[in-house]
Amino acid sequence: MRRLIVIGTKGNELGEVQAEILNNKFDELNLIGEVEKIPLEIQGTDNYFNNICGELEKGRIDVAVINMPELPAILPEGIVIGALSQRSDPADSILINENVIDESSILSLKPGARVAVPGERVKNLLIELIPDIHTVLVEGDIYKRIMLIRSKEIDASIESAALVNWLGMGLENIIQIRLNPKEFVPLPAQGVAAYVCREKDIEIRKILSGIHCKTAAKQTNIERKVLKDIDISMQKSLGVFCETDKGSNYHTYAVLSENPASIKRAFVSQSTTYNLPEKIIEQLTK
Repeated sequence: MRRLIVIGTKGNELGEVQAEILNNKFDELNLIGEVEKIPLEIQGTDNYFNNICGELEKGRIDVAVINMPELPAILPEGIVIGALSQRSDPADSILINENVIDESSILSLKPGARVAVPGERVKNLLIELIPDIHTVLVEGDIYKRIMLIRSKEIDASIESAALVNWLGMGLENIIQIRLNPKEFVPLPAQGVAAYVCREKDIEIRKILSGIHCKTAAKQTNIERKVLKDIDISMQKSLGVFCETDKGSNYHTYAVLSENPASIKRAFVSQSTTYNLPEKIIEQLTK
């Protein structure tokens, strides 16, 4: 049965882009006649997610488009992930002002470079790699950080490669270097958008099942299971990346970067998911 589907999105350009990707998927499959997008202007990840769940529960929206790393490890009762997007690049990348490039140095960063980082995981991984680096936390969005790079107030910034791809960022005078996700391990589920809906809305869940990416689900199920089961005090410094090969084997890399002097790493490769997250956590916490 065709119906109007109301999509809730974060009130920024990324939310708009991700909602448009979902809209296009609906159009390709001729599932619906019209989509209305409602931007929700809420500051902060926690407030935004709580608000969007409230909008779902009230029936004001049918589907919420959420950058998957922003989802809490445990969803509220009555709220489910209806589908996942195809995975964009899961890696982190470093954006560097081309005028301060030093190709003889690690990551082409000059000694003592000032680099914007999003949090403890990236900060500690970067310091482990380049001990004399200066890391700074910069409030605001990626556009602000790019402006600061261009004005040389900072030399570089660590960003999700998927974020740069989704937004189609213009990077004139800026060099982008991809960081290997097997070594510079990204956030769990990075590069994936989640389409969240009401558990009881069977019609919407059936529609969403038609655009669900099973490969992304296999990988992110492992990553988010590690996030869910590890001690909550460790979640902010956790990185997990799972890739699958043509033989359906799972290769999972993880990092716990609570301290740059004692970063812990884990790797598990096997043909099934049985006890895989548990083995990762055991390696990280032993």
